Parts: sequence; C-alpha cells; structure tokens
Amino acid sequence: AEKDAIKENPESTKHEKTKMLVGPKVTTKRAWEFFSTNSKKFDVCASSATTPIAMTIFRDAYEGMKSRGTKIRWVTDITKDNLTHCKDLMQYAEVRHISCLDENFRVSETEYIAAPTMKEGQPLPKLVYSNSKEMVEQQQNIFDIFWSKAIPADQRIKEIEEDREGEFFQVIMNLGDILRWSVWPALFLP
Repeated sequence: AEKDAIKENPESTKHEKTKMLVGPKVTTKRAWEFFSTNSKKFDVCASSATTPIAMTIFRDAYEGMKSRGTKIRWVTDITKDNLTHCKDLMQYAEVRHISCLDENFRVSETEYIAAPTMKEGQPLPKLVYSNSKEMVEQQQNIFDIFWSKAIPADQRIKEIEEDREGEFFQVIMNLGDILRWSVWPALFLP
C-alpha cells in the first residue's frame, strides 16, 4: 500500500506550489481545504463516477459553498447510473453534460486540483494540487472549452428520462467522406 506522502516540486517558489499528494488522509484533507478556501467560483470537470462521491462524501462542502455564494459549474457525463446524483448536484451547481468524459479536476480563481478517475466508495488515492498562476489559467482554459461544448443538464436528463438518444454531430474533414455522405443520399431521393 502507498504510504501517505507529499512530493513537492523543488522548483516551486515560496508562494507558488505544485504538489503530488499520495494517500487517502493527505488527499482527502487537501480536497476539503480546497472546498473551503475558494470563495467566488468553483469549476469542475468530472467523470460520471465522481458525481455520487461529490453528493455523498463532499455534500457538506457543496452546501457550504452555496451558502457563501460561490458560483459552482460542473461538466460531467450524465448517465442513467448517476442521474439521481446529478439532479442532487443541480441544487448547488449549474451542470452540463459531455458524453464519455473521463477527466477529474477542479479549478478556482487561485487553485487547481486533479485526481485520477475515482470508484464509488473509494478514497482519493492521489491528487495533484497547484496554486501556480500558469497552471490555474491553463486548467481554467481547458474547463472553459469543455463548458462551451457541453449541453445543459436538463436537456440530457430529458433524453434519459424519455429513453432517447442525444443528438449526434460529426465533423467530416476528408473529401471522400464528405462526398459519400452528401452525394449518395441525394442519388436515391425521388
């Protein structure tokens, strides 16, 4: 078993740190600290397995953030399996959906944390923490890209509840594929 440890980047400045935290005690403590220190916003990209953990283990943290007026945004893969937890999460956050999302990171104005994909009921085995301005800005940019591509949770929930597939978009860049997809159907129309 991995022993609780903190591996710090030796090049980090006195005020800027990027750390790899290992072990459930250290990682869970850091996650709680992260939840309690951000004040204005909290953006999350999380796999479908993470939503149940957020709404069980960290529900109190979300309630605290909501009571402090923190703006919370979540991008996750909303599935039949996590639907109830996503609806619960919508009490605290604006939620959007992207299929097959397997990312797990959170970013505030000044900090960033990332974790491997988690399994329900399992503690955080490892966690990356950074308050480096460049790291925070980079992760915020990545979150913003996911956010702009995601669909509103209400739309995805309706698709699941009505047992229908979501809309499918594909960008076709190969000329042969473009011709095949656009010309062949036209040949068979009356």
